[in-house]
Amino acid sequence: MKAFLGIGFRSDATLASFEDVYEKVKSGFQICGVATLSGKEKTQAFIQFINELDVPVSVHSRESLARLKTPSITVKSVEVYDVSSVAEASALAAAGPSGQLCGKRQVSEDGMATAAIAMQRKIAGEV
Repeated sequence: MKAFLGIGFRSDATLASFEDVYEKVKSGFQICGVATLSGKEKTQAFIQFINELDVPVSVHSRESLARLKTPSITVKSVEVYDVSSVAEASALAAAGPSGQLCGKRQVSEDGMATAAIAMQRKIAGEV
């Protein structure tokens, strides 16, 4: 099964913010991709973090993320993007229609980044 890391963050998040939240959420998963909200992938600290992980990045529109139901609701995320949780919705979007979240969304110590992991489950009849 493939694991996808969804990341939500404030524009002033640092590389340390990403590394911290990643350590909290990775828990033995082998990450095969990182996902976030379209436009955020251009942030310098995010680019540095992705370069460290050396995995593909997928970006998703506000509209596509807003359609996904997530267990967490972040007031700021709803106000700004109309998305309940950028990290959880991004992880689910990357994992595809059979995606399921693995555990709770985590927040970096400085509160600047959030992360969630979703697994791509096999669909019945898939080999």
